[in-house]
Amino acid sequence: MTQEALRPAEPTPIGPQTFRIPVKIASLPFVFAGNIPYEPASIHWKLSLPNPDPDRSPIVGADLLAQKPLSPYDGDIHIAYITSDAFKLEEKRYQNVRGLGSFLLDNFLTYADINKFKTTLTCVWTGRGLSPGQLLTWYTKRGFVGHFDFMVRTPQAPNKNAEIARILVSLNT
Repeated sequence: MTQEALRPAEPTPIGPQTFRIPVKIASLPFVFAGNIPYEPASIHWKLSLPNPDPDRSPIVGADLLAQKPLSPYDGDIHIAYITSDAFKLEEKRYQNVRGLGSFLLDNFLTYADINKFKTTLTCVWTGRGLSPGQLLTWYTKRGFVGHFDFMVRTPQAPNKNAEIARILVSLNT
């Protein structure tokens, strides 16, 4: 097998689609679900606990909402919020899990990179989780620049190993 054959397929922009796939974070099963629009629009992605009962609403552990900004000066897409509420989950093994927000943000940034979207956000500290300084560091490590009240990230090389890249490739084939 050649080196070319081992390389992951190129993810390309598509939409609108919905997806729902099983993933593991910190060795625990979750369901990664959401939508993929044609262009910057409302994007809502969630990490939920696996739900064997289709008539019961999923129990959400984390979610991300991004929207088209009102002003073109605010980039192509604006992250409205990222929340991680693992501590609220009833099942004890899920309560201290870390990395849910990172999973969502990293996948979202891969999606933005594939689509060449300039991404903006406003840091909002909720009083729990990461401190204001840790939040700034968390976003800066992912390529955002700016201050607490407004941060910007220009498109970078996408992470072809991110779940969303694999989803985009599978939806294109």
